Amino acid sequence: AGRYQIELCHEYIRQLIYDTEAFNELGKMREYMPLMFIDNEDEFTETIINTLARQCVEDGKFKAARSLYELTQNFEEIIVLLNKMLAEYIWISIRGVVMQPETAKELDPQEIGRILKEYEHIGIRKISQNRLKDSRTLLNLVDFVELYKQQDFVRAVAIIQQIDLFPFEDDIIVIQQKA
Repeated sequence: AGRYQIELCHEYIRQLIYDTEAFNELGKMREYMPLMFIDNEDEFTETIINTLARQCVEDGKFKAARSLYELTQNFEEIIVLLNKMLAEYIWISIRGVVMQPETAKELDPQEIGRILKEYEHIGIRKISQNRLKDSRTLLNLVDFVELYKQQDFVRAVAIIQQIDLFPFEDDIIVIQQKA
């Protein structure tokens, strides 16, 4: 088989899994790696699973991407994905765009917060503490946006002060550091 046919085979496998969302079948497919001209687990993970996960992210299928990354226990990438989902939710909320029900389901900040707490609770060491801090900041920004939309400005400002993103002091050094 030529390289083109091998790549086409990989593409069709990814497309089949993408269309059917049969992520649990990926484990069974590993036994057929020689037929796919895939030499080892790492190559299978990168060629099939990670490539498919990236495609899901591009298409806004965040939950599918998370399921794929969980298969490979790539928790760092899951946190990156969850942060991206939170940022997308914030962006849509600020712009006042009405979300389609499917999008709202994908970008549910309460569900994302629950997942993040679950990961923090089990103490996965492969997750950067900076990424988790970013997640908490984004969750606080979600709360800020919701309070602002409800015109609860006092609580909204309190959240912004708690997040400590913007300078509220008259100290030029602090202002420069935050800038």
